Amino acid sequence: MRLLSVFFLLAGIVQAADDIILADFDGKTYGDWEIEGDCFGDGPAFGQLPNQRPVTGFIGRGLVNTYLGGDGTTGTATSPAFKIERNHLNFLIGGGEHKGKVCLNLLLDGKVLRTATGRNDEPLDWRSWDVRDLRDKTVQLQIVDQEKGGWGHINVDQIVLSDYPTYDILLADFESEDYGEWKIEGDCFGPGPAKGTLASQNAVSDYLGERLVNTFYEGDKTTGTATSPSFTVEREFLNFLVGGGAHVGETCMNLLIDGKVARAVTGKSSEKLEWYTWDLRRLRGKTAKLQVVDTHRGGWGHINIDHIVASNRARTTPRGDPELEAQLIAKQRQAVLGILGELGVKDIVFTVRRADRDGHWYANFSYWSNNPNRKLYHPGGKLCRMNVATGEVTLLIDDPKGGVRDPQMHYNGTKMVLSYRPGDSPFYHLYEINVDGTGLRQLTDGPYDDMEPAYLPDGGIVFTSSRCNRMVNCYFVRVATIHRCDGDGSNIRELSSNIEQ
Repeated sequence: MRLLSVFFLLAGIVQAADDIILADFDGKTYGDWEIEGDCFGDGPAFGQLPNQRPVTGFIGRGLVNTYLGGDGTTGTATSPAFKIERNHLNFLIGGGEHKGKVCLNLLLDGKVLRTATGRNDEPLDWRSWDVRDLRDKTVQLQIVDQEKGGWGHINVDQIVLSDYPTYDILLADFESEDYGEWKIEGDCFGPGPAKGTLASQNAVSDYLGERLVNTFYEGDKTTGTATSPSFTVEREFLNFLVGGGAHVGETCMNLLIDGKVARAVTGKSSEKLEWYTWDLRRLRGKTAKLQVVDTHRGGWGHINIDHIVASNRARTTPRGDPELEAQLIAKQRQAVLGILGELGVKDIVFTVRRADRDGHWYANFSYWSNNPNRKLYHPGGKLCRMNVATGEVTLLIDDPKGGVRDPQMHYNGTKMVLSYRPGDSPFYHLYEINVDGTGLRQLTDGPYDDMEPAYLPDGGIVFTSSRCNRMVNCYFVRVATIHRCDGDGSNIRELSSNIEQ
């Protein structure tokens, strides 16, 4: 496993020369690049192409993206000749990992001297080639896509000659047979990083390479911790892939500063790994450790972690710094309210409620089948209306013991239908209320949960309901099917009859 890999840059005595941008791919065409084949199109792409996963990490408005028409298209793009006038060649790259077939090459007299591929992932990352041995040589760049199978495409952007490398710090990719210098305690980590899905586990997806941390070793009953060696926080962000259980403090990865948890993250009760970014700007220069924790023995009692990278570029919206997050939310709020005001929107209706930490769609109503006392809802529900111009919030329903969810406006804009669980009632039912908070009236009843209503053009209401009396086959909660009723809540009919929603 490549662990805590850090490249040190020795500052020169002479001030570095300005960078030379060889290509930023922000124009409508490829300029003087020689294009062959059908994968490049008439010009750079403006991000994600049809049927492609999200493409992020490029700079400006365009990039090279050879997914045009899917992975079946091929071709090459060759740059004009240029002289190596700096010590490093920096570029952004993503896409497929097919050496020699999907790659960026540096050519000297037609021979490949440097080559780079993606990592079977769409987001672009910085790479750097040390080209000091080629100073003053005349070379070319060639973008190659000669693979028609899976991940048969490449993403390239922002090719720059510089006296300094632009790089990320790979803290761990978990590609070795053991955990290297990480301190392992407990029995959930196995002898080394897992090769994907373990026995009796749902399919694990979207990790990079062949291995990852997967604490489902011998099932959810095993527990333990894995702690990294110390490292210095040298970048603004920490990007990593995370999946698995959503148990706060029990299935998580922590960033430790002086032994205290400074950042923490859990999975989302899903085996699919997703990118997550911690904001470390206020922690730069601190000595830190990473700790992967699995102390939960029940359902989703495991965590998946992969590809931990320190970077000055955030993969997703940075999390973890409450003050900076509050500033960002405030800016976003003002921007959204401004747009809504321009569109003529005067008021917004919303609910406030506490969601269950489980994370599944089903885990927000009723109870666990093996423990009726464990409710999947929580007390404290509000229905609110906010004036877009002033930001003033008016409470329409305030029920400290109840729950409010799923408000939907009527076509005439005078009333709304919602799902409401009043007081200590164990069930959600459909209610109507006027937009000024008057006229609250119940539409449905019974020992069932009625949720997610919407008005129909014919005057009826469509909604989901647990009236089907079924449980999830592989879990512990009730399911819902689609129903409809008349506008007054009468004449309820089931419209769908599947096992799960």
